Amino acid sequence: MGKAVAAITGSSGLIGSALAAALRVADHRVLRIVHRVPANSEELHLSPESGEFDRDALADVDVVISSTTT
Repeated sequence: MGKAVAAITGSSGLIGSALAAALRVADHRVLRIVHRVPANSEELHLSPESGEFDRDALADVDVVISSTTT
């Protein structure tokens, strides 16, 4: 399998951070979906209050993984 691009919610949590690290070790690109203003090009902003999200940012994403809890 070639290098994949994964977008992950909950990437700062226990499971999400471990998953992101494992994907990076396997040479995949990881984009973190965050609620705050993105700190760099590896983060995508999602506003849960308004539902605002740049869907075009997912154009090159192979998989979206939700590792959030309620």
